[in-house]
Amino acid sequence: MPRPSPCSGSLSGAALAGLHIKRAFVSCGGFTVRTGFTEADMEIAQLKQKVVEHSEQTIVLVESSKIGVVQITSFAQIQDVTQILTDADVDTATVEQPGRSRRWSCGEITTTSYARLDPDDRHYRIGFANLGEDRPFAVAVRKSLEAAARSNGRMDIIAGDNQYDSDVAVDVADSLVKSEIDLAIEFHYEERVGPLLLSKFRAANVPVIAVDIPIVGAVYFGVDNYRAGQDGGAALGRWIQRHWKGTIDYLIVIELHASGPIPAVRVQAQLDGLRDVIGPTRRLRSSSWKTAPGELRA
Repeated sequence: MPRPSPCSGSLSGAALAGLHIKRAFVSCGGFTVRTGFTEADMEIAQLKQKVVEHSEQTIVLVESSKIGVVQITSFAQIQDVTQILTDADVDTATVEQPGRSRRWSCGEITTTSYARLDPDDRHYRIGFANLGEDRPFAVAVRKSLEAAARSNGRMDIIAGDNQYDSDVAVDVADSLVKSEIDLAIEFHYEERVGPLLLSKFRAANVPVIAVDIPIVGAVYFGVDNYRAGQDGGAALGRWIQRHWKGTIDYLIVIELHASGPIPAVRVQAQLDGLRDVIGPTRRLRSSSWKTAPGELRA
């Protein structure tokens, strides 16, 4: 049975012209900062060029062995793509090219750099261990840091994904320390792991900011937990008034105890805010579930 031929040539280019691609993953035969992403086959290169042109986001997959290799024809420059995925064996000097404004993912961590480096101007490396890239709020936090770095022009964001997993969080902390960061921003849900993460950064003389979940010894960046919970409870109470005439039969409270007592203040504050709106009533009975990550049990 004959093998199917790859999709290339003028016919495939015409087909792509009518497509709207949200996110494209593209490989390459070689990459250098000067020549960009290259291929040995000119028809394949032309096809990939069309893919890049018609994609909202382009992610290029580059093995570290392909970096420094130049093939016969280029299909994109580094400024044309959104992100570059490679392996942990990549040369650090390649990732840290001056003037680059793309995101490199190398093994466990991702580097985002903004602005051309001035030898006479200090450039800071900020390590960010994110709660989990599959969580919209955590992604919003990372994007806000990248926006601040872009505005400042003197910061690199070295981002790691804790994947909502304490073992991974420890590995990410080790990777950030090896990246010789100037500041660590730690965002992890489990209170008991915080001191271990802090000790790794402190051993490298790296100051730490803890996001949302406090770590003793780190600067805390987060909300007023009581006020945030109270506002949420009051909003729930107003909804109950509008839709259920201010009456409920049961209140089910789900708590994640792994985050510690300070974030848990939000739960009590939610109850207080709810009672402030619908009033103290004997009909209000609460049942509490203690949960572990990914688990719900009575």
